[in-house]
Amino acid sequence: MTLLDLGILLFVVGVLLFMGIWYFKEEMELAKHQPTPKQNKHPREKPVCTD
Repeated sequence: MTLLDLGILLFVVGVLLFMGIWYFKEEMELAKHQPTPKQNKHPREKPVCTD
């Protein structure tokens, strides 16, 4: 393996590592801003008013 091959390999590994860290950081930021899902947001049976 020549020095050029080693440089290209290190560059590719570095870019992939950087993109992976950036991706997970963005996912954590998005998860912080989303509201937590509620259990009874859409009940299956609506109460019937019998007036």
